Amino acid sequence: MKYAFSTLGLPGAPLARSAALAAAHGFHGLEVRAHPEEPLHPAGTAAERAAARRTLTAAGSAVLGVAGDTPRGPRRTPCAPGPLWRDAENEIVVL
Repeated sequence: MKYAFSTLGLPGAPLARSAALAAAHGFHGLEVRAHPEEPLHPAGTAAERAAARRTLTAAGSAVLGVAGDTPRGPRRTPCAPGPLWRDAENEIVVL
C-alpha cells in the first residue's frame, strides 16, 4: 500500500515544498488539492503539468490522489469545464 501526503492542509504552498515534506516523512506521494489557486490543478496547461512532474520526480514523489475542493451548490465549476454536478442529487460527478 502506498501512502499520500495531502496538500489540503497547505493551501498555496509551492509544489516542491509539499513534495519535499512528503518525502521527508516517508510518504510515497501527494494527494493534491484540485483547485485553481493551487500549483497543480485540472485547468493547468500542459507545460504546467510537465513542470509539476519534473518537480515531483526530483523530490522522489508522485501524485497518488486528487482531493476535490468544490463548494456545494448547483452547477458550480471552479476546477474544470463541463458539468460537475448531478441536478437532482447535488453530487460531484467523476469525469
